Amino acid sequence: MRFLPEVRINYWALGGVACVFIFALFYPTHFLIADEWQYFEQARNWSTGSTNTYLCPPCPGPCNAARPGEYPPGTALLAILFIWAGGPTAVFWQSLLCWLLGLWAIAHTLRQYDAPAYWIAYAALFLPALALTRTLMSDMPSFLLAALFLRVFLGWQNNRAGRFAAGFIGGLALLFRETNILWVLPFLSGALVRKLPFATFLWAGFLAGLVLRLLSSAWLYDHPFFVKDPGISFALRALPANLFFYSVLLMVLLPGSLWLWWNSRHPSRSEIGWCAGLLLLAYGCYDYPAFAKSGYKALVLQGRFLVPLVPFLTLAAATATLGAQRWMKTGLALAAGILFPAVQAAGWWFNTEQKKLTAALNQLPVQTHISFSPEESVKYLNALYDSKKIVNGLEVFPDGMKCQTQWYVHLLSRSETTERRKKANWGEQVLFNRFKAWNIVPVHNQLIGDGTRLRIWRLQLRGNHE
Repeated sequence: MRFLPEVRINYWALGGVACVFIFALFYPTHFLIADEWQYFEQARNWSTGSTNTYLCPPCPGPCNAARPGEYPPGTALLAILFIWAGGPTAVFWQSLLCWLLGLWAIAHTLRQYDAPAYWIAYAALFLPALALTRTLMSDMPSFLLAALFLRVFLGWQNNRAGRFAAGFIGGLALLFRETNILWVLPFLSGALVRKLPFATFLWAGFLAGLVLRLLSSAWLYDHPFFVKDPGISFALRALPANLFFYSVLLMVLLPGSLWLWWNSRHPSRSEIGWCAGLLLLAYGCYDYPAFAKSGYKALVLQGRFLVPLVPFLTLAAATATLGAQRWMKTGLALAAGILFPAVQAAGWWFNTEQKKLTAALNQLPVQTHISFSPEESVKYLNALYDSKKIVNGLEVFPDGMKCQTQWYVHLLSRSETTERRKKANWGEQVLFNRFKAWNIVPVHNQLIGDGTRLRIWRLQLRGNHE
């Protein structure tokens, strides 16, 4: 006789709770990608009305406050909610929650087609997405919107409201990244070609979401069609190498996804193929030298462009014609269960190393840090930790610094690629060539585990005693 009711355990929900616990245990403290700082500054600027002091001169004088960043506003606007809820450091929850909610949406889509639930673990295997759960970037909101779009498009297809909602989610995705249109368009076009019910409502919803992007750009950037200049060209010469990289990525880090798509029996197989093809073509031509700039970190920095494809390829994989699958349930769950905490622990280790450099910089008796590596310095000195100001040392000259006879300057260098070494050497040359009339005294030299080196010098105007 049973005296207690039978309790059914939802192991996937339990897994989500475990992810939250692990993330909190290894909670991020620093930005891993320099672009995160710009999203953060956008959010801080719009939420508090504070000005960006990054471009202010070292000595008192006019300060031309610049826009903190020119990225699509969606990521920063979403981050404001986290800042209001838990302060600046709460922004790191944004990507993790987007990832978990995206997995939840994928799970419901799989259930609709009676696909085995263990394919949720397949979607959790993509390493760039796991690494990006620790960052404030547009990738994970895009992942969530792609998963929600697929869920609503396929699950609510027999009524006007459902079609409109799916289109609206697709239009809203452009608020986070312009290239999100590449996974929306195949479904919008397919609805017309297939003459699906209420296709006009799908398009109306998309246009309604697009209007939000146009209005926000007009409000924040003074132009409804404003698009940030990436500073990187699109060229066909980049296509062969990039296609090889992305194809390997999708076959290894999302195991066999292209092959599984080819064998899929899902009704939207063609649309999913077009989504993948358009994104591969666009980013295949994107002449972004990620490996030359960042070495092994390019696996995440370049691989992140394919994160919105994960929900679509997961659905295709889960509905593929396969043979015996007894091993897959255990294999996928085990791989995802090991990979997530491993990535979070590795990220925590990186953050712990970064703290050492932040501590060294904060020990200096200054409120203004003159950096000859400003793009790197913003990861260690920013409003997450204090209110100190960073000045771009590459844009300052001795005549503009004579309001003080002593300054501290620093250079953060990385050695994983030839380009990084050249950049560090150039920053050092600018310092020593430009300040020949000053005594340049080294006061700190520190190397951390990921290969980043911090060097600090004291600039002393000659003729002045310490």
